[in-house]
Amino acid sequence: MSYICMDRGTEKCPCALLEAGQCYTCSMISKGICSCDWQGVCPYTEYMQAGETAVSEKDKRKFSVVKKYDFSSALSTVTLDVPFAYSMKCRARGAFVMVFSSRHVIPLSVMESNVYTEKNGSLAGRITLAINMAGPKTSQLLKQCRKGDVWDVAGPYFTGLIEEKDYDPRSLTLAVAKGIAVMPLINIKKEIGGSMAGFFLDSSKLPAQFEKTYLGDIQHEHIDLLNKSEEAVRKIRNTYDFCIQATGKKPNIFLMVSPYYEEILLNLLGLKKHDVIRSNHSTMCCGEGICGACSYTDKNGVTFRGCKCMDI
Repeated sequence: MSYICMDRGTEKCPCALLEAGQCYTCSMISKGICSCDWQGVCPYTEYMQAGETAVSEKDKRKFSVVKKYDFSSALSTVTLDVPFAYSMKCRARGAFVMVFSSRHVIPLSVMESNVYTEKNGSLAGRITLAINMAGPKTSQLLKQCRKGDVWDVAGPYFTGLIEEKDYDPRSLTLAVAKGIAVMPLINIKKEIGGSMAGFFLDSSKLPAQFEKTYLGDIQHEHIDLLNKSEEAVRKIRNTYDFCIQATGKKPNIFLMVSPYYEEILLNLLGLKKHDVIRSNHSTMCCGEGICGACSYTDKNGVTFRGCKCMDI
């Protein structure tokens, strides 16, 4: 299996993995021979010019809470004041941040990223994050959500969506979502715009007011994946076939569901994982590929880090 690093050629490259001889792009550091097909900025050159030193890990930044809204006892949204440039980066598909709360690190998808003009005429930004209270980490974080509270945040990181590199803005889009897995899709709904041919939502775990606030401007059809999965698949398949008949091209397919429903839908639709853009369900902890929480080793002995790279 081959892997592609999502950070290559960015401000986070070369990272500590290259320093350790485990870069997914650079063969020079491990084999002494350049055999990569990467056409961007060379990680090895950057590394050598920096005195064989990797770039530092993402610094934590302090952002103030602007507002918090409780949609239910389990789901809240929190808006943070951020710099203009930061908010623009957070508009990327699959963007998420790491929030530090007490001794915990919590990955949160960017649900919205907006820009506004301050009274002095300068541009500033705000990002909105959704928090689902699922355990001690999120319950502790929700205690720090009063207006003016300051959060320590690292990021943004860009591996929240797998296969997002295959998104084609010229194609129609088909989306399926269940519960809070819909968050990355909300962040890019303006980008998708009028190309949305079908959006199927299982809202069984979403408060009605949340759906109205953040999904009310997107035409969608409700489905029940728990009790009526085959009926849902028929509707999805009909829309998929329509897209191909209308354009002659396969649509972008967003599958924003848990791993359990992802497997069911892929099997019933007759699709492979590489055919769809899906949520990254790796266990995130540092976002830098260092701690190993998101890693597993494939049958060839190559360690894949879910926060840094994707298989190709």
